[in-house]
Amino acid sequence: MENPVPSNGYDDEIDLFQLVETVWDGKWLIALFTAGAMALGGGFLALAPTTYTGDVQLQPQSQAYMSQFSSLYNISSIGDVTAGRSNADSQDLVQQRGVALQLTAEDLRTTFIREFEDYAEVRAQTSSVFADELSGVEPSKRALAALAMAKDFKIARPGKNQENYRLTFEAPSEAGGLEVLARALPEVYAGAASQIRQNIENFKVATLAGAVNELAAVEAALQAKVRAYEYETTSRVAFLREQAEIARELGIAQGTSVRVLTPDSSDSSVAVRAEEPLYERGYRALEKEISLIQNRSPEAFGHYIAGYRELVEQRELLLSDTRVAQIERALGQLPLGEGFTPVVIDLELMDVKSNRKTSLVLALSLVLGGMVGVLFVLIRSGYRGYKARQA
Repeated sequence: MENPVPSNGYDDEIDLFQLVETVWDGKWLIALFTAGAMALGGGFLALAPTTYTGDVQLQPQSQAYMSQFSSLYNISSIGDVTAGRSNADSQDLVQQRGVALQLTAEDLRTTFIREFEDYAEVRAQTSSVFADELSGVEPSKRALAALAMAKDFKIARPGKNQENYRLTFEAPSEAGGLEVLARALPEVYAGAASQIRQNIENFKVATLAGAVNELAAVEAALQAKVRAYEYETTSRVAFLREQAEIARELGIAQGTSVRVLTPDSSDSSVAVRAEEPLYERGYRALEKEISLIQNRSPEAFGHYIAGYRELVEQRELLLSDTRVAQIERALGQLPLGEGFTPVVIDLELMDVKSNRKTSLVLALSLVLGGMVGVLFVLIRSGYRGYKARQA
């Protein structure tokens, strides 16, 4: 005989209809929880600080704008010494002097980015525009807070499949962020212009120093060759005087020409000699040669000193170098004053968005409030049923 299973007094299966009925009966309680959650969400939105983000393309300058820097590219001659030479020879002379001074749109953009990321101008304007926001910060930490806000103004490098840099910001207000950029960008442009001007000045100084050093080296080389020549001629004159004295003692006033024999000479009866004694030429010829040597002018050194003419030409080239004057003239023609814009940034095209997620916060409040309310109603209903069964 089977023993019947005792009943536990209630069914464990979920009754969907009863569940819906329970939720419906607690609808006002659920609405109360939902309203409370919505109120909390609204309070969060009211108290939480709102920030704004902006984004705009940072484009390089156009070719038409860069044509204003063409005065730099015209520094292609180092002096009048190139006159009369072929274009190829003149270009070789220029290249030998290392003339290379150009500014590209990429150079301007790089200079701008370097100046912007120094943050001096942006930090100053941030401190001014957001003075009220910074007033609540301790005075000792206010400078760091201003720098932190300034660093929210950034230049984003191109990502994958992107060509241009982008200027972005995150600020407590849209108007404030745009005002910081409107004030700071002209100052950044001026700083970039100052950097470019200083770089050209440095190039000019380096060019001048290089020319001076090279001229000094050429002068030293010329003097060394002249000293070597004077030493050789002094030795030669002393030797000729000795030979002339010997010729006088022997009574040879006018001798015969000196024979120079070579190893393949047809005269096999004589020994091979470089030259016969000079005194056989006679003292008149020797004294004449001494006089000619002593009366040589410096202008004629090029005929007797190897490499002398080349060094003289190089010295003339350096003395006629006009690069420094050309650089100064070009610097005065560059558009580095008011209105200089190393990059193209149109703040009117900046895409500004609020980081306040009002719809999202309220939607989450509604959902979470309803969920908490339903859960509370179900738990309360279950607890009441449990109490009823226990009674």
